[in-house]
Amino acid sequence: MADHIRQGLQDTAERDDRLRLVDQDTTVAPGVSLTPTPGHTPGHLCVIVASQGRRAILLGDSMVCPVQLDEPTWRSRGDVDPDLAQTVRERLFRELEDDATIGVGTHFPELEFGRVLTGQGRRWFT
Repeated sequence: MADHIRQGLQDTAERDDRLRLVDQDTTVAPGVSLTPTPGHTPGHLCVIVASQGRRAILLGDSMVCPVQLDEPTWRSRGDVDPDLAQTVRERLFRELEDDATIGVGTHFPELEFGRVLTGQGRRWFT
């Protein structure tokens, strides 16, 4: 994150208790948590909503192209840290392999909630 943006956020957080900067998994309300997913975008977070043993991950900028749902090793030219972005996508794919976890990519309006199925390779399944 650019220094002037980081400083602006820190200054705002010091003046207003409604903004709290986080850099680790954080629960913001019952059933709603944030997890750091930097790589494409510095400081990026995914939102996770959980209830009754099930979870939904809002992927945000962690996957920016629909093909990354089938090929998480494929990089985006916009990745600020391509290696970290790939590591984050791989971690999210492992989480999405869990039967109780679904996800949705917010960059793709046509994308529906889905999960990752394993077998012969991994595939996004809606």
